[in-house]
Amino acid sequence: MKKKWIYIIAAAVIVIALAVSGIVYYYNANSYVAKVGNEKITNDEFKFFLGEVKYQLEYQLGITDWSSKVGNQTAEELAKEYALDLARDHKIELMQAKKSNIKLEKSDKETLDAYFDSIIKQQGSRVSAENAIKEQYGISWSKYKSIISDIRLASKFRTAELGKINPTDEEVQAYYDENKESFDKVTVRHILISTVDESGNELPEDKLKAAEEKANEILKKVNNGEDFDTLAKEYSEDPGSKDSGGKYTFTKGQMVEEFEEWSFDDSRKEGDTGIIKTDYGYHVMKFEKREMESLEDVRDDIIETLKNESYTKLMDSWKQDSEFSIVKNESEYNSIKVK
Repeated sequence: MKKKWIYIIAAAVIVIALAVSGIVYYYNANSYVAKVGNEKITNDEFKFFLGEVKYQLEYQLGITDWSSKVGNQTAEELAKEYALDLARDHKIELMQAKKSNIKLEKSDKETLDAYFDSIIKQQGSRVSAENAIKEQYGISWSKYKSIISDIRLASKFRTAELGKINPTDEEVQAYYDENKESFDKVTVRHILISTVDESGNELPEDKLKAAEEKANEILKKVNNGEDFDTLAKEYSEDPGSKDSGGKYTFTKGQMVEEFEEWSFDDSRKEGDTGIIKTDYGYHVMKFEKREMESLEDVRDDIIETLKNESYTKLMDSWKQDSEFSIVKNESEYNSIKVK
């Protein structure tokens, strides 16, 4: 029977997917990997954040070999450093929540209980849920519940602090003026005819030629008035867009160079079509529109960005305070491995 994935909701909408365990632990209930001020980051807490980081690196960056180099360090070293930083931020927020007398209310506890019950239901039984947590994180069900409850509390503190940050109209305008390129967006449609195999290797010459010919045939259909949406759903090999008729709306820096250059060409006008070649294959293109989002369209997004930037600076300032200085317990930290 396939193992069911577990998703945790910390705070109102934080969702963390649990990765299949590849973390080796040397368990001691009283051990800790570091201290933030006088507060311990326990092994269990560190395992939790390391599990999240492991998932992100595996499924977002494709890292599978934890001894491989990422810059000047191994993937394992990167994962552990990132996890420790997350754990430190979490611990600081908990300490600040306590100082601010922020607590979990009845509604918070009801939300958490409903979430924990959903895991048990998803896994089929309490025992299965406990085993899944143990297998995937190396921690007990009770420790898991405690950590998720703490995440909820930390989030309440963060939300309260964000509520105190109120960017001025001048700050919002300045951000908009300084980042206008971020609000210059285009909408295009494309049909991808892939020139790589499932492993990302380029196809042999005869198949490359066939792919080019197929792209040209599709372009003729487009230029003869056939519906692009229908053609994309029939021919495109881009799973991310074929079901939406090959449609993408994006700003600069979000697409590969060739795709972006064609789309943001200043001479481009509505209805333009063409074929471009990228490392992914041949793209049959159709241009729809280019527009600059107005300040009012993006005001709320800018305010949220400025709030988060201010909170990050606030967190950085706390980290400079001796009250929140971090000291690693090297033997425990080094004993935790990622495979």
